[in-house]
Amino acid sequence: MTDPDLPARRSGNPPTYEAIRTRTSLYVQYANGDEEYHDLTADPDELRNTFSSLPSEEQASLRMALHALKTCDGAKSCWSAGKVR
Repeated sequence: MTDPDLPARRSGNPPTYEAIRTRTSLYVQYANGDEEYHDLTADPDELRNTFSSLPSEEQASLRMALHALKTCDGAKSCWSAGKVR
């Protein structure tokens, strides 16, 4: 099965991803495994990916939160999963 969101080579289209956006931050996990984190207060234009400089505990927390949102089932479960920082 092919990915309908897969961009054509050199098309300039972004790769498939999933993300969590809050008022103050953006965490992106791409299908190829790359990750981004932007502090929207300090970097509102999302120019600096600071994921690699986050403490490993915070990186793990972001990954777990995204996984919880992807796998939640039902209003209570999804409401709890959506309470990111």
